[in-house]
Amino acid sequence: MRVLKFGGTSVGSVEMFYRVEQIVRSKAKEDRLILVISAMTGVTDTLEAIGRNARNGIDVLPAIHEIRNRHRKVIDGLFTNSERIATLHQQTDAICEELENIALGIKLTNEITPRIEARLLSNGEILSSQILAAYLQESGIETQWIDSRDYITTSGKYRGGHIVEEKTYQNLRSLLEIRDKTIVMPGFVARDVDGSMSVLGRGGSDYSAALVAAAVDAEFLEIWTDVSGVMTADPRHVSSAEPIAALTYDEAMELSHFGAKVIYPPTIRPVLRKSIPILIKNTFEPDAIGTLIAENVKGSDAPLRGISHIPDIALLTLFGPGMVGVPGTAMRLFKALYAGDVNVLFITQSSSEHSITVGVDKGAASTAASHINSEFLIEQRAGAINPVQVEEELSLVAAVGENMRHRPGIA
Repeated sequence: MRVLKFGGTSVGSVEMFYRVEQIVRSKAKEDRLILVISAMTGVTDTLEAIGRNARNGIDVLPAIHEIRNRHRKVIDGLFTNSERIATLHQQTDAICEELENIALGIKLTNEITPRIEARLLSNGEILSSQILAAYLQESGIETQWIDSRDYITTSGKYRGGHIVEEKTYQNLRSLLEIRDKTIVMPGFVARDVDGSMSVLGRGGSDYSAALVAAAVDAEFLEIWTDVSGVMTADPRHVSSAEPIAALTYDEAMELSHFGAKVIYPPTIRPVLRKSIPILIKNTFEPDAIGTLIAENVKGSDAPLRGISHIPDIALLTLFGPGMVGVPGTAMRLFKALYAGDVNVLFITQSSSEHSITVGVDKGAASTAASHINSEFLIEQRAGAINPVQVEEELSLVAAVGENMRHRPGIA
C-alpha cells in the first residue's frame, strides 16, 4: 500500500486535477492507494483572512463567494454528469453557507477563538478532497471518500494540538478493511477529544499523510508538490539550486526545521518509527526522480546536502552577573516562553553562563520579551539581570549534511 499526499498546487485547477487523475490511475495498477488532499492553493490563506476581517468588521462575503465560485468553476470544468455536478454544487454551497455563518458569529462577538478558527480553516480540504473523489469515481477509478475528522484525534489545542496516537492509529488501521477502492481523505483536519473540529497546523496535510502511512504500514509515503524534490537551497534566492536525490531522515528533519518548505517538520516522525521511505515528487513533472528520504541512503560524498534558512528572526538575549552559577535560570526562561506560547527556533548559552540567547519568529518577539521580563522582574530591579535584549531583522541559516561530521574547516 502507498499513501499519496497531493498539495494545494496539485488540485489548484482543472488541468491539475487531470494530472492527479493520471498519476493515481498509473499508481493504482500497482498498489492499493490512500490519497490525502490539501486545500486548493491559497484557500487556507483566504480562510485565515476571512476570520481576521470578520473580527474587524470588514465585509467577507466577497471572499466567501470567490471560494464558492472557484470550486464551482473546477466542478463545471471536470464533470459531464449533470446530477454529479448538481450534487457537488450543493456540497460546495452548503460549506460556503457554513462559512458565512461562522463569519457572522465572529463579527457579532468581535473575537475568533481557536475552536472557531479550526472550524473555519477545516473547510478547504473538505471541498477539494470531495471534488477529487468524485472525479476519480467518474473517471472509472473505484473510490471512497473518508472524513479524516472521524479518524484523527487531537488534544490540547484546536490548532496544532497533540495527536492522541493510540486512538488515531487504531482508527486509521481500520482503513485496511476497505479493499478494491482508492481511499480519498482530506488532510490537515482532525477532531479534538471533546468532539470539536481541530486542525494540525499549516502544512498539516503532510502530517496527516504520515500518520496514515504509519498506521497502515505503507510501503511508501509519496508527497506530490510543485517542485522536483528537496532543493540544495531556496531556488527563489539561489538560481543554481538543484534537487537532492536522497536524504537521511535526520538531514530532512534539519532542513525542514530550518525553513525548507517542501516538507512539514512533524511529518517525518511517524514514518521514521516504521522506517517508511518518503518520496517527494513533482505533479508538474511526474517523471522527475524527486527526493528519497530514508534511513540508509547513498548520496553525494560532499560534506553538505543543502542550506536552508528562516527569515524574520528575532534574537532575545537574557544576560547579567546574577545568572552565573545560579541553578534554574534556564528553566525559568523557558517556562516564561511556554507561558507566552512562544516557539523557540534557536538556543545558545555562553560558557560563562552570563547569557542565554534564543531565536524566535519576529512576530512573537514582543510577547516573548514581555513574559521574560515579567519572570525576572525582581532580579532586574536588583540589577542582577538586565532587561531582555531584542535584535530584529535577522535570518537563521543552517548548513545541513551528515558528512560534515569530523570534517575540519566546514564552519
